[in-house]
Amino acid sequence: MEPDIKSSSHSNYSQEQNLGSILSVRSSIIDIHFPKRLPYINSQLQTGKGGNLSIEVVSHLSAQVVRGVA
Repeated sequence: MEPDIKSSSHSNYSQEQNLGSILSVRSSIIDIHFPKRLPYINSQLQTGKGGNLSIEVVSHLSAQVVRGVA
């Protein structure tokens, strides 16, 4: 089972959580699939036990996939 990646969208009124799944890992480069919507470039994503690993979104590869750096 693939670990979940959490992306949060902050607004003045609510906080919505967006979950993605890891597609591939190459050293510190991680490709992540988000079925609902993509997080913004430069967003911080959280994964691992208790959200202890951070990934920064560096590019959008497609309409549902981002590339990040851990």
